[in-house]
Amino acid sequence: MSKTREKGNLPRKVVSILIALLIWSYVGSIENPTVTRVIQVPISVENLHTSYGSKLKEGQVSLTVIGRNRQLQSLTSADFSATVDMQSAHIGENYITPTVKSPVGVKVQRMFPEKITISVRPLESKKVPLNLITKGNLQEGLRFGERPSLPIDEITVYASSDVLDVVNQGVVELDLAKYTTKTTVELPIVFLDSYGNVISSQVVCVPHGEFLLLKANSILKVDLSIIQESSKELPIDVVFSGELPKGYVLGDIILNKSSIVVYGEEKVLSKIQKISTKKIKLNELKDTTVMAVDLDLPIELAIKDVKPIEVTINIKKVNA
Repeated sequence: MSKTREKGNLPRKVVSILIALLIWSYVGSIENPTVTRVIQVPISVENLHTSYGSKLKEGQVSLTVIGRNRQLQSLTSADFSATVDMQSAHIGENYITPTVKSPVGVKVQRMFPEKITISVRPLESKKVPLNLITKGNLQEGLRFGERPSLPIDEITVYASSDVLDVVNQGVVELDLAKYTTKTTVELPIVFLDSYGNVISSQVVCVPHGEFLLLKANSILKVDLSIIQESSKELPIDVVFSGELPKGYVLGDIILNKSSIVVYGEEKVLSKIQKISTKKIKLNELKDTTVMAVDLDLPIELAIKDVKPIEVTINIKKVNA
């Protein structure tokens, strides 16, 4: 009897489950409905021959996509790709349909434009100067052991003739305030026209003989020698060369300052006991002279006192 009753309840159980699924699906469609959204996706180019340059008429495509609301709201253009394969491209105008990829669960309903216009031209080349531009200052207590410089001072750029005509220079910008220790940094190369405007067209450059496609992520390595600065007050030593003319002798040597504070690494400062002046030629002096002198400062050290150093050289004439 009980088995018969169970068999009679089976259709009811199935119906109950189906109703529950329908209700769950309905509630889900209300809380997380299927919606459409338009996303702008930048176009990337692949398989373009290295002797060719390309120029896109349309830099991006507009994708109309469909999916669940929660998923679509969390997506950005970086979650999609639109790629143009240039394997079969020819010189002149090309009309190519991009290959689009989207996340699982998201369907692309429409793409506009459906075809991308790409102009392909042979690349030409020329050399342009490459300059390092610094901005800001090192933090207090830091200084350069050696001023930063680029490993190369010019670069060969490859581009279509219309782009190449306006390329004036390449620049690498270094923000000094960002760095506090000795390090090697990777900085983007940017090409400018003669008015200082950034050239956004595709360019190929050849530093050290290696081809690089110049985009926002093209880089050049720059070594930074940043040291923690210490200071030390050192006496100034006046240094002479040659001899006074016959009949003259040196008298008192008077400096307007007898010492100066120098800055550098502690290990360098500890080995230095005085700072010498550049050599003063005695054979050019016949009278007591007051003159400005430069310090023979080691390259590892620096001074911040900009007041000129003056030395009074008393010269006496010896009676025959």
